[in-house]
Amino acid sequence: MVLRRPQLAFVSLFILPFAIVIPNRDGTFLFFLATILAVMSCASILDKKHESPMDLRWLLILLPWPVWVIVNALFSGTFQHVLDIGKNLRSLSYLAPLLALLLLFSAPKHASRATIALPIATCLAGIVALVQKVYFGQERAFGGTHPILFADITLILICLSWVTRSYWNVTAQTCHRLMALATLFGGIAIITSGSRGCWLALPVMGFLLLHYRLRDNRKQMAVAMGTMLILIPMLYFIPQVQQRVNTGIEQASNYFNGSDYNSSVAARFTVWELSIYEMIPSSPITGTGYQGFKSKLHTLAVSGKTHRKFTWISHAHNEILHVLTEQGIVGLSAFLIMYIGSYRMLIGNAQKSKDNQRLKLAVRLLFAGFIVYGLTDTMTGNLITHTFFCSMIAWLSLIIDQTKRFQRLNP
Repeated sequence: MVLRRPQLAFVSLFILPFAIVIPNRDGTFLFFLATILAVMSCASILDKKHESPMDLRWLLILLPWPVWVIVNALFSGTFQHVLDIGKNLRSLSYLAPLLALLLLFSAPKHASRATIALPIATCLAGIVALVQKVYFGQERAFGGTHPILFADITLILICLSWVTRSYWNVTAQTCHRLMALATLFGGIAIITSGSRGCWLALPVMGFLLLHYRLRDNRKQMAVAMGTMLILIPMLYFIPQVQQRVNTGIEQASNYFNGSDYNSSVAARFTVWELSIYEMIPSSPITGTGYQGFKSKLHTLAVSGKTHRKFTWISHAHNEILHVLTEQGIVGLSAFLIMYIGSYRMLIGNAQKSKDNQRLKLAVRLLFAGFIVYGLTDTMTGNLITHTFFCSMIAWLSLIIDQTKRFQRLNP
């Protein structure tokens, strides 16, 4: 059976949450698969001369970033990195907004029903994490990618599953069971990953969810917040969590004492300092160019401004510093247009829907997850995270548009 255009686009959306468990560490396979399906969907629309319902303002929001990255690469001498395919986690990450535009243009029917993939992918992430920890004896679960990406995307999947469960088109009993399993297995994946940065997002995401559920009852809200503040520190008594927290504290202490620079915490402090005092001032307008951070770091190591053991690091481990370092002030402007523009666009459209509170919560959870993630890592520097983020923007936009369309047809 040949899949029709709506089915192709639906499949493209459905497979995206599984990015963290498909054994393709840099995410290239999934990115190309989703892109091919989206292109075929768009081609079908053009062949039939149908008009796409995509709001053209999305072009102004999502295009500046990839266009600037490519143009800057041409003039900065880093264009060879733009063509890298499957060489590292950062390959082709700048193309993620283009996939989002393809999904928006194809506008698959029943995009909201595809959200059933969110809890299924979350459950699978927990199962994979258990296999990696128990059967293979891995120190940290990583799914099909990297422990940090694995944990952060899993947390966002859990939260978005809670918000979108009314769209799953299953019985109430099945919905409750699937959500319980997703929460359980998702929690296992997050804990076994040992990602400290992800754990920082837990109180933020928890607050957003509690505020949505209890926003009309201040007393219950206060009790729930107090309970959460008590329970979250108790996670420290989980051996896996305790080990990672103690290691982080020890590494930070050793760094400030000058006794040990060979740790992940020390590496982050070092690249933050080098980015602020060396790299950004040297090229503040256009930056070092695409994937130019690592070569600049190597140059600083050769000149003796940092230790050579840090030259393996490929980005600034902070979203804003990473963008400023490689793309300069112009690139940061394009990045903020994408980030802030997408948020305002989604929130504004959700406000016009009857289900506006739930849809606005989904948007806030997505952006909150990546803002916290960006404190110690970079979304734009990884193909998997950037693809997931931009695709979820398109997905939420499609759900909001379909909700508004249903509302018009059924006033």
